[in-house]
Amino acid sequence: MHYLEINRYLFLSMIVLGIFTILSIGIYYGKEQRIKSTIGISSNILINVDRSVLQFSHYLHVSVLNQFMKFLTEYSREYFWIFVLAIMFFFGGHDGKMATIIMKISFLIVIPTNIIIKDIINIDRPVSSYDSFYTELQSDKSYPSGHTTIVSAGAVAAALFFRNTYKQKLISICLIIEAGLVCFSRLYLGVHYPFDIIEGVLLGSGISLFVASNTLIYERFLQINVSFGGKNKSA
Repeated sequence: MHYLEINRYLFLSMIVLGIFTILSIGIYYGKEQRIKSTIGISSNILINVDRSVLQFSHYLHVSVLNQFMKFLTEYSREYFWIFVLAIMFFFGGHDGKMATIIMKISFLIVIPTNIIIKDIINIDRPVSSYDSFYTELQSDKSYPSGHTTIVSAGAVAAALFFRNTYKQKLISICLIIEAGLVCFSRLYLGVHYPFDIIEGVLLGSGISLFVASNTLIYERFLQINVSFGGKNKSA
């Protein structure tokens, strides 16, 4: 991979994570207003947008989609992406291995980072997450969405490193669509505010881009393993 392209990933990650940080600061300093004004207009524009979009999303509920959205939110994060990692690593060739390495490292960074940020921002889930529509109690905090952060990191890694053939591009597009559906399912089910989703996308994408900026290290790692495997076979 070209050195300039790697630098571009680092630059983009700084921009994306910078936007995430700025919005997080706005959300953090507006959380008291969110608590005090669960109904009505707040002076914080981010909270007003959050509340308005969440309320509008309730009108999108269709009985046919309810179970599908529950299925997406319950099984399309851990189970689906574990399957993706295994398939891409063993059957995706060099590109699949590279994408898998980026995904694994991104996930290892994303998961604890998301937990730490949830504790720092400390925003409760929307009240609608406890209604009869989605009865599974969400015990952790709301901001940012863990589902969204993880699937976004995976989708970005696939889009960057699994795109050299028509088949790879098709698979990456399917993974991006799957990630988008998971993100939408969290809003559809009312377990997250819109900015939880947006910030999850930014955090996951930014971390994945940052990890991708160290591609040369992973390339050397793969070359060493390939060389080592070749020596073992010849022996």
